[in-house]
Amino acid sequence: MSIELSDKKNQSVGSWQEFFVPTYSERIKKAKKRALTIPEICLERARAEKTAYEQYMNEPRIIQRARVFETYLREKTVFILEDELIVGNITSKVRGSQISGEVMADFVDIELDDPVKDFEVRRYDKHIVHPEERRELRDVLLSYFKGKTIGDYQLDRVDA
Repeated sequence: MSIELSDKKNQSVGSWQEFFVPTYSERIKKAKKRALTIPEICLERARAEKTAYEQYMNEPRIIQRARVFETYLREKTVFILEDELIVGNITSKVRGSQISGEVMADFVDIELDDPVKDFEVRRYDKHIVHPEERRELRDVLLSYFKGKTIGDYQLDRVDA
């Protein structure tokens, strides 16, 4: 970031920082704009979990979890945006949040389509959920993970 002297010459109140105006390169302006967008929901993690759990259903839980990670890494979207010097994303979105079926299915099921708590209408931490992803989440992923979350797995072990 470069600093240039503003047109303020004398000021009796304030700090020295008010005399400087930050300027940013175009690359930084683009990065800032990307970082300040509303995040989107990303279903890649939940899809990988479902695929791996279906494929390795007879394996021990620890192997299943390792296969989930392997499947996720093999199938995840990798992209490098123009002008990025530090690259890599956790999600398939420029700014997104992962949905993990094995961890978040209960919470997402409660909040999805709720008139107050839904991701797109809640007061804080809003997220964009595209209609096709909303349908997939509701009809495929949440129904698959019902009773199969890590919390359910732990409760089964306690009850045994």
